[in-house]
Amino acid sequence: MAQRRKIEVSVSNSDGNKPEVDASFQIAANGVTKLYHQAMNLQQVAFDAGRRHSLVKAFEWVSSKAQDGKLVTSSEFMAYLQHELNTSLAISHQELSENVPCCQDQDMGENTPHV
Repeated sequence: MAQRRKIEVSVSNSDGNKPEVDASFQIAANGVTKLYHQAMNLQQVAFDAGRRHSLVKAFEWVSSKAQDGKLVTSSEFMAYLQHELNTSLAISHQELSENVPCCQDQDMGENTPHV
C-alpha cells in the first residue's frame, strides 16, 4: 500500500497576517449569521402580530353588530372580509407606488399582480 503524503498548509502569507484576517472574517461571518437569524425571528413575530391584528378587527366588527342586536350572516362576514382585503391591497399598492423611483412608476400598472 502506498504511503500518503501529508499536505502542509502555510498559515501565514508574506505579510504574516493571515490568521488575523481569518479571525476577522469569522467574526464578520458570525455577525451576519446572527443578524440573519434575528431577522427571520422578527419576520415570524411580525407575521403573527399581523394575523392577531386581523382577527381582532374581525372580532370587533362582529361584536359591534351583535351589540346593535343584529346577527351576522356568513355572506355579510365574507363581504366584510373582502372589503378589508381590497382596502388593505389598495393601501399596499399606494405605499409601493410612493416608494418606487419615478422611472419605474409608469410600468407599475401593467405588471401589478392581481390577487
